[in-house]
Amino acid sequence: MPKKLFLCGTAIFFVKSGLTMTANYSLLSILHDHALAHGDYIAHLLPDRVITYRRFWSRIERASARLQGEWGVVAGDTVIYWGSGHPDAIILYCALLRLGAKLMPCEDRDREYVQHMVEQTKSQLVVHDDALTFTSSPAHSLSSLLADWCHFDPVVIQDESATPALYLHDFIQNDNRAVSVGELIQALSPLQQVDQAEAIVIDGPIFHKEKLINFILPALIAGRRLQFSLIEPLKA
Repeated sequence: MPKKLFLCGTAIFFVKSGLTMTANYSLLSILHDHALAHGDYIAHLLPDRVITYRRFWSRIERASARLQGEWGVVAGDTVIYWGSGHPDAIILYCALLRLGAKLMPCEDRDREYVQHMVEQTKSQLVVHDDALTFTSSPAHSLSSLLADWCHFDPVVIQDESATPALYLHDFIQNDNRAVSVGELIQALSPLQQVDQAEAIVIDGPIFHKEKLINFILPALIAGRRLQFSLIEPLKA
């Protein structure tokens, strides 16, 4: 049955077989329910890869375990993502949400900017696209985050909705501001009522507010598929 996403005031109603979710129903809970209820639905596509919602959630769990169990990330820490908008950065963001940590995206930025943000945010580590290297602070490639299973049971927060977990650039103030996923969800735009099989195409950087609230988060909440273009490696 096709799903529809409606916005009404500050509440979100996600309609599927009579199921109603409010804004207090967290993004992570919704993604977990997707994995259980229709895990074979496609979450995102790359030219060389297909990720179902079951695998999407499994990768969030794997990333959470590695971030905390092997890389020492705990609630309140900041992690920098440096790259060109790889879809696995969404996994990184969701894993940090589970841990109560923050993501500072540095998409299409040079090395000097990343180093400046490391110092400004006092980040725990840098996670970067595979084509890049970073040696000025603890750093790991995005692929190593998900390379294999980490047998660690992380301490996760109970409700991530109100935790400021993502730094977004405010172009008016020319500054970065940490926002909660609840704040983003309250600003969501409804997806067009199109066929469930039609993908939402995402090109370029991921962590822009308008792209998140108009396309990426509505698609994930509604169990739709995201299609990412072939990613051009960032030249450091």
